[in-house]
Amino acid sequence: PQRTYNRPELPKNARKLNREGKVYAYLKSRGLSDETLGDFQIGEQNDQTILFPYKVDNLLINTKYLELERVNGKKKVRQEVGAEHVLFGWQALNKRYPNTRIVTITEGECDAMSYHQYGIAALSIPNGAGKGEHKQDWIESEYERLCRFDKIFISMDQDDAGQEAEKEIIRRLGPERCRIVKLPA
Repeated sequence: PQRTYNRPELPKNARKLNREGKVYAYLKSRGLSDETLGDFQIGEQNDQTILFPYKVDNLLINTKYLELERVNGKKKVRQEVGAEHVLFGWQALNKRYPNTRIVTITEGECDAMSYHQYGIAALSIPNGAGKGEHKQDWIESEYERLCRFDKIFISMDQDDAGQEAEKEIIRRLGPERCRIVKLPA
């Protein structure tokens, strides 16, 4: 059945990156350039939260919020309630690589931005790795958009969750066009 989704708006206190702030410093510590951050349209909230806009055809579909402060050593991450789960990075991919037939799918937004910065078209999965009940639901929404790619490189973390996600993504997108990227630990 056809699903319906909420179309979020950026929160009123969302803003462009403050080059003097903690969010910007964190992203720069990850080796990300201003150009890359601009291509992905990264924003912030209260100098404590990174805003990752998930856009398709310049339409905001979802936003992921990553708090810089960890709670009990764990990341605090959330997305918009009821929003569609799509891949992160279409806005940058379509800007820099509009005609590419090859893409890399990563486990995290910063991973996709790093590939992009090195000249490789990349998108990130929205829900992290694993094979939980809804972890790879994005495939349902993205299947047709991904048909344009002849090769899809899958670059997940080398942990158990990453390996499970890799298997599920390849099974659903087709082993004939998927390739596995193994990065050193």
